[in-house]
Amino acid sequence: MALWKKLKTLPNQLLTLINQMYQKMMTHHNTVNETAKNETFLRIFDIDHGFCAILIDRSTVTMFDCGHSSDKVAPLDWLYALGYRCIDNLIISNYDQDHISDIEKLAVSNQYGFGLKNLIVNRSISVKDLKCLKLKNDQLSRQMQILLNIMSNNFSASYYDNLYCKNKYRCGLVFLPSVQFGGLYINYPYASDTNNLSLVSFIEMGNSLILYPGDLEKSGWDILLESLDFCELLKYVSIFIASHHGRENGYNEKIFDYCSPEIVIISDGKKTYDTQDHNLYSNHTVGIKIIDANLREKLSGISSTARLRGFHRSHKLYQLLQHFTNTNRKVLTTRKDGDITIENVDGLCNIKFGRRTNHCV
Repeated sequence: MALWKKLKTLPNQLLTLINQMYQKMMTHHNTVNETAKNETFLRIFDIDHGFCAILIDRSTVTMFDCGHSSDKVAPLDWLYALGYRCIDNLIISNYDQDHISDIEKLAVSNQYGFGLKNLIVNRSISVKDLKCLKLKNDQLSRQMQILLNIMSNNFSASYYDNLYCKNKYRCGLVFLPSVQFGGLYINYPYASDTNNLSLVSFIEMGNSLILYPGDLEKSGWDILLESLDFCELLKYVSIFIASHHGRENGYNEKIFDYCSPEIVIISDGKKTYDTQDHNLYSNHTVGIKIIDANLREKLSGISSTARLRGFHRSHKLYQLLQHFTNTNRKVLTTRKDGDITIENVDGLCNIKFGRRTNHCV
């Protein structure tokens, strides 16, 4: 079996972790209630500087990166509390620590007991070259060692089916019950840093196409924009998740010659760098009408249109509700807005946001 190749060269502790992951993959499945089995949504978590999003499609779980924050409820804790025990697809968009910091919960036999079926990454760089690339800048973290060993032993049951492969980039597609997503990445060594080796994902949900480009930088965008297929896909993007946590080096104005999203979403923590302090994306977005989930809860029962008609237009409460139900937002950030959830309801996508107060909110 391919899983066990080269195992003799690995430390005993890591061998144990890999064996535990394999056993869980074979035995674990998701047991959720009937309502959850019909749900489809993508939740982008507020984990400060880092990224984790979970796509649940009728109890199938796809995880985009597994970052977490030490002072907030971790996404995998949230998932466990909902009754999920298996990750069907784990997509690692970027090989840096803030995208893999919670991967140990998928490898260590503890209170969680998650199973993992498929790992999807940029496979153009070998495990050996990736290890050398990481060691140039830093020591290998425990989390990175776990990921490298999963990759080196072909743990994944399946990858993106290659639709086409050219010298500079590769593309593939995965189908879920009601959602499909595709990945595109620059082949190594046309990109030779972890940010520009990011796996760019397109997620088709209902009437929306969502783009998540990992930590791709300007030079990486330039390479992908050489692809006519990529440029054509950009035309249909309605929800744009900003690259590299919204920083300037992830911005490329040329993208928006093709792409006119309705909303941009940024996953980031408090402002600590000058490159976070800009307003580049709002010039390119249409904007959407949106209500804060926390406000909706506070105003429950009086925020509907029917109730609004009961107040005179000069009434302060009427004006307040009108303001919040008609606010045009062009950019949402986890820093300001908390978790951001994109729901597929009868083929239409709704966006909600708000802070988590416990595991299941």
